[in-house]
Amino acid sequence: MKKIILLSTLAFSLSSCYAQKSISLGVRRVNGKKFEVKATEIQIGKGKPGVIVFNADYEYNYKAPPLPKGPHPFPMQMKDIHMENDKVKSIVIGVLRYKMQVLKERSETLRLLFSLDQRGEPKNISYSIAQPTSISLEDISKIDEKMKKQVRASFTGTDYLQYNVIHYNMPLISF
Repeated sequence: MKKIILLSTLAFSLSSCYAQKSISLGVRRVNGKKFEVKATEIQIGKGKPGVIVFNADYEYNYKAPPLPKGPHPFPMQMKDIHMENDKVKSIVIGVLRYKMQVLKERSETLRLLFSLDQRGEPKNISYSIAQPTSISLEDISKIDEKMKKQVRASFTGTDYLQYNVIHYNMPLISF
């Protein structure tokens, strides 16, 4: 009986190591990359306040990208952007696999906004997370690195050629 109680206590304490942590605001360096963490007014996941994490060195964080080419550009249609959503989700789950139980128990969510170039390569990815979270900035850094190496979008039509930066809002990832 003592072994069961001890084992239960150990399992509970290990799972709670990931819970109820907030990512601190400001600019932080993780694995050689600079990330900026900003609070957001947008309610993320069951009405909780959240943060947005993004690459601090991305050139269009605080200024608009260049205007589309041509005097009357067509708006970019979402149906013309083809992102590998399953691959994105598998990368996220692969990095967070050791936290999946806690993420599911807390019903956490993760929202991703991609800034793509004309070749479909991610130039920046913004991550929106409710606070407190079990996801750390180190996890975000690993996800970001894998996404930029492995994920590409493709486009149909020619409207995308007018834009230097194409934004794609990934469907919400719920755990």
